[in-house]
Amino acid sequence: MSLGQQMIELSGAQEVMGGPAPPDPQLDLRLLLDSAAEGFCSLDRNGAITWCNASFLHMIGFQRAEEVIGKDFHHLVHHSRADGTRYPRSACAVLKTAQTGIPATVTDEVFYRADGTSFPIEYRARPIIHESAIEGAVCTFVDITDRKQAEAKQRVLNHELTHRVKNTLAVVQAIVLQSLRNSDAGKDAVAVIHARLVALGRAHEALTNGRSERAPIAEVVKNGIAVCADGSRIRMDGPRIDVGPNAALALTMALHELCTNGVKYGALSNDTGFVVLEWTVGEGDDAAFHLRWKEQGGPPVTAPKRTGFGSRIIHDYCRSQFHGDAVQSFEPDGLRWTLDAPLRTLEE
Repeated sequence: MSLGQQMIELSGAQEVMGGPAPPDPQLDLRLLLDSAAEGFCSLDRNGAITWCNASFLHMIGFQRAEEVIGKDFHHLVHHSRADGTRYPRSACAVLKTAQTGIPATVTDEVFYRADGTSFPIEYRARPIIHESAIEGAVCTFVDITDRKQAEAKQRVLNHELTHRVKNTLAVVQAIVLQSLRNSDAGKDAVAVIHARLVALGRAHEALTNGRSERAPIAEVVKNGIAVCADGSRIRMDGPRIDVGPNAALALTMALHELCTNGVKYGALSNDTGFVVLEWTVGEGDDAAFHLRWKEQGGPPVTAPKRTGFGSRIIHDYCRSQFHGDAVQSFEPDGLRWTLDAPLRTLEE
């Protein structure tokens, strides 16, 4: 005996006993289905809609059930694919279920609203079988717009992460090879490599510390000069701007090399020297970014006799990443380094 038959018999028994009549099971079923977040509809073997719930109406864009009951399901909501091409009625999985009794689950199609717009859905079709005969099908579906948007964003982030990791590995390879090539002592090479990799790690930490794409330039600069024990001897000044991953990496590594050289040979190698680190930005579509590293109060400066990996970073690497000009000069009162580049490259 079905649950409905049991409830009907129970109702009759209670009326004879003088008790209150139980709730209408059909009304309870409607209330339950109307409370569901999933869209729900039933259709006969010919594909005509025989019933739908409130979520179906809301998602499809109708006000009343009377507007869809009796309408052809496929023609109403499933007539085209996501690219706008016609969806053959013979290929409709919901109609196939209504006619063959074979269940279907589909995760990559769209339904259309009354205004002609579409939205991505995941749906399931199950047959309606009564006394061994197929009478139609039930279709339940959910709007997966948020999921699709999240997936698209994740693909972009994965692509960016892959690109960033490849760039980082290339820099790591260059750091190791060039540091070993330009070092006479194995112990010294290990220290140099370690310091450069720490600076590289700080650059990535700034980009991932609560952000996914950019970091404030002040934080990038701070990471670049972290090798200097007394940061107060580096006087910084400049407007707040956000720096993209490529620019953050290049700027951190360049400042690390400048700071390391300053501690070993320049203005930061004695007790009186200091560095002025300033940056400015222009205005308009072709705005320029200008950064200057100026050492003062240190010992006399002379140009090195050979070019090391650090020089390649502050010259070639920065020029390549910023599409600008990086110039180093050995002035009588201290080292100068300037970077001039389009402001837009700071976002890359």
